[in-house]
Amino acid sequence: MVFCTGFFAVLNRDSLDAGAVGLSICCFIQITRLLNWVVRMSVDVETSSVAIERIKEYSEIAQVNFI
Repeated sequence: MVFCTGFFAVLNRDSLDAGAVGLSICCFIQITRLLNWVVRMSVDVETSSVAIERIKEYSEIAQVNFI
């Protein structure tokens, strides 16, 4: 997104305001950071839920006596 914004800003440099281009690039950088954080948090939740499912499955396994 940041690359596309910069690319289109260079293509239309005569008709665009530099402040608006800088603001849009800054906003896209923040959106990218937010999306990275959301993905990281969703992966952490998924990992935690898999661990809970494993504990539940292991607790339901019948114990076998080998004696």
